Amino acid sequence: MTTVFVKRANGAICYLDRVNQPGMQLEAIDENAPDVQAFLNVGKTLVLADYAAAIQSHVDAVAKSREFNDGVTAATYLTSTIPRWKADAEVFVVWRDTVWAYSYGELDKVRNGARQQPAIDAFINELPVIEWPAA
Repeated sequence: MTTVFVKRANGAICYLDRVNQPGMQLEAIDENAPDVQAFLNVGKTLVLADYAAAIQSHVDAVAKSREFNDGVTAATYLTSTIPRWKADAEVFVVWRDTVWAYSYGELDKVRNGARQQPAIDAFINELPVIEWPAA
């Protein structure tokens, strides 16, 4: 938690500094406070395509970690006659669906103002983790 110092006008932050300025009447506040984040992120918009591309890249990387070419390829193994590949595909598809359902739900919260917009890397880190079947 980092403290910042703010000056307000009509209740809204109009000045922000990370150092308390001598002679100025500033209020100490947590950097993660919603109004501080809103002040810092003025003009930044949620670009869903950027999040979707990062999420898909993550999904593909997870599939590649199990030696599939990508997520689409992993999903095609649902009907494999090789038990291990079929089991991997079944776990992967459930995980992939969970990841996307979570992502859409959380990004809707951002759009509706119920959640602060996370950095893309931070968002990827909060996605569910896959638990592959034993090899």
